[in-house]
Amino acid sequence: MLMLKPKNNLLIITLLFFANILFASDTSNSKSNCLGNDEVFQIKLLIDSTRSFNIDQVEQKQNEAKIINPQYIIPSTEVDYWFIIEYENLKNVEIEQYFGFDIACFEIADLYYKDSTDWIHIKNGLLIPIEKREVYGRLPGFEVSFKPYEGKTLYLHLHSKYLVPTEIVSTSTTTFKKTDQKYLFVYWFYIGAAFSILLYNLLLFIQLRDKVYLYYILYVTCLLIWISLDTGLFLYFNSNIKVYYFLSIGSPTMAFFLTLFTREILKIRQVSKWMDTSLIVMSVIYLIIAILVAFDVYYYQFLGLIAMPFTLFLLFVGVYGMIKKLPLSKFYVLASSLYIIGLFMYAGLTLNLIPYTPLTRYGFMIGSFLELIVFSLALGYKIKLIQAEKLKFQEEIVENERVMNKNLEIKVKERTEELLATSGQLENTNALLSIQIDDKDNAIKALKKSDSKLKESNDTKDKFFSIIAHDLRSPFNNILGFSELLIENSNNYEAAESEKYLGIINSSAKNTLVLLDNLLNWAKSQTGELSFKPEKIVLSEIILEIIELKTSLAQAKNISLNYHPLNKTEVFADVNMLRTILRNLVSNAIKFTNTGGCINISAMSKQKYVEITVSDNGIGINKEMSNKLFDKANHITTDGTENEKGSGLGLKLCKEFVEKNGGNIWIESEEGKGSNFKFTLPLSQ
Repeated sequence: MLMLKPKNNLLIITLLFFANILFASDTSNSKSNCLGNDEVFQIKLLIDSTRSFNIDQVEQKQNEAKIINPQYIIPSTEVDYWFIIEYENLKNVEIEQYFGFDIACFEIADLYYKDSTDWIHIKNGLLIPIEKREVYGRLPGFEVSFKPYEGKTLYLHLHSKYLVPTEIVSTSTTTFKKTDQKYLFVYWFYIGAAFSILLYNLLLFIQLRDKVYLYYILYVTCLLIWISLDTGLFLYFNSNIKVYYFLSIGSPTMAFFLTLFTREILKIRQVSKWMDTSLIVMSVIYLIIAILVAFDVYYYQFLGLIAMPFTLFLLFVGVYGMIKKLPLSKFYVLASSLYIIGLFMYAGLTLNLIPYTPLTRYGFMIGSFLELIVFSLALGYKIKLIQAEKLKFQEEIVENERVMNKNLEIKVKERTEELLATSGQLENTNALLSIQIDDKDNAIKALKKSDSKLKESNDTKDKFFSIIAHDLRSPFNNILGFSELLIENSNNYEAAESEKYLGIINSSAKNTLVLLDNLLNWAKSQTGELSFKPEKIVLSEIILEIIELKTSLAQAKNISLNYHPLNKTEVFADVNMLRTILRNLVSNAIKFTNTGGCINISAMSKQKYVEITVSDNGIGINKEMSNKLFDKANHITTDGTENEKGSGLGLKLCKEFVEKNGGNIWIESEEGKGSNFKFTLPLSQ
C-alpha cells in the first residue's frame, strides 16, 4: 500500500486552497456561478442555424426564443447563438452592471442593446484584441449602465469553434473584478508552480539522461499551454486568433506525451505486449488529431470523443501494473485517479452528461495540479531506485571478487597438491603460482580503483542534489509564505502593502531563476556538454548590456554602477560565458556593497590580453576567505549586506569559464574597504 509521508500534506493544502476559491461564491443560490452572479435573471436562447440574422431580425424573432439556464453547453460550431436577457434595475440609484461569459475561447461575443431608438453594438471575443475591448481582460464581457428602475433588453451574440460549457454572468462590475482577481491569482499560482516543477525535472533530465523525464517535461509544457488557453491568460501575451487556434494542438499533444510517459514510466511492455501496442496506437491517434487541429481547429471536437475512453484505459494500464507489481505503478494510479476524476467531470460536462457546477467546470485543474505533484514524487523516487541499482551493482562486484578469490584459493591449493605429488615440476609450478598471484593483485587493484571512481561519482551527484534541495528551499519558502499571507488577508491589505509582498515574491522568483541558471551551467560544465564557441566580441557592448540588466538590482540598494568605455576593444571569447562571468561578478559586488555604495567596472589592454576589473567599496574579504573562493573543494556561501542568499556556485563558474577562454581570475581585497575582482581574456587578433 502506498503511504504518503507528512511532508506530502502539501497535496491536501493545495486541494483546500483551490476548493476555497472555487466555492467562494454564494452557494445558497442554485443559479449562481463561479464569477459571482448576484441576481436571478431570465435568459432566452435563439439559435441562428444559417448564421445570417441581423439584430433587427433577432428582435422580431425573440418570441421564438426558449428560456434556458445561465449554464449552457455549446452543442455545435456551425451555428450562431443569440442570448436574450431582460434586465431591470430595481434600485433607486444608477448602477454599472457587468454581463459576459466565463470562458475566453469564443470567436464572436458581441452585445447589442437599444439606447432610445438607436442600437448600441459592442464587439468582443477572440476577433477583438484585449487592449481594444471596452472591458479590458481575458474574458468577453461588457459594462452596461442602468438608471434607477430602468429596464433593458440585452442581446448577446455568440459563435464558437469549440464545444465547451459556459455560463452567462450578470453581476455588479465591482463584484466581478474582485472575483476575477482571485481567479487570476489562482491561475498564475498554478502556472508558476507547474513551471517550477518543469524546471526541476529539466535539471534531472540533464543529469540523468532518462527519456521518461523528457516525456514528462514535454507533457507539462503542453499542459501549461492548454491551461493558458482555457483560462485566457495567453491573451495577455498574444491576442492573435490564428495563434490561439494553432496552439489548440497543445491539448492532443499533451495527451500524446502523457501516453508515452505512461508507457515509459510503467515499462508495461515487460508484462503485456498488447497493452504496450495499444498505448502506441493511442499516441498515434492523438498525434493525428494534433496535426488536423493545426490545419483546422474544427477537428478539436474529436478530442472530446476519445478523451474519456482513452484516459480510462490509461488508468486500467496503471492498475494492471499494480497487480503485476511494477515499480512506480502505485504512484501512477494515484496521480491518474486525481486527474481523471476532474477530466471526466469536464468531458461529461462538455458532452452535456452532467450538470454545470464550479467543481465540474474547474475540477480538472485541481486534479492536474495534484497529478503533477505526485508524478514529480514518483520521478524523485525513481532516483532512489537508480541508486539502489547502483548499490546492487557494487555488491555484485564485491561478490564477484569474493568468488574470484575463492577460486584462486582453490587453484592455489590444487597446484600445491600437485607440487607435493610431483616434486620434479616444482620450479614450473612456482612460476605459475607467481603469475596467478600477480593477476589476483592486479584484479584487486582494478576493482578498488573502479569502486573509488563509483564512490566519487556518487559523492558528486549527492552534492549536486544537496545544493538543489538546500538553495531552492529558501526562495520557495518566501514565495509560499508571502503568497499565503496575500490569500489569507487579501481583503485586509492596502494596495501598497500587497504590492510590497508581490515585490518580495517577484524578487524571490528572480533569485531562484538566477540560481537555476547557474546550476544549469554548472551541470553542463561537469558533464562536458557546455558548448564553447569563441568569437570576436566588442567588450564594451557586453559590459553595458550587463549594467543595464543589473541596474534595477543596484538601484534597490541605492548603489551606483559606473563604466566609461574608452574604445571598442575586441576580445576573443565565448559570448555566453562572458555574460555569465560579468553577471555573476556584478551581482556579487552588489550583494556585498552597503546601501549608497559604488561599483566601478574598467578594462585595460595589456599586450595580448585585456584585464577587466569589477571594483566595489563594500565590506571586503579577509585573506583566508579569499584564498578559498575559487577552490572547488570548498563550498562557501555568505549572506549579503541585506541578508541576500547565494549558492556559492557563481564564482566557481567564473573561474571555470575564464580559464576555458584562456584567461586567469583573481581577487584583491581588504576587509572593510572593498574588493577588486580581476580577470583576463585574450585580445582579438
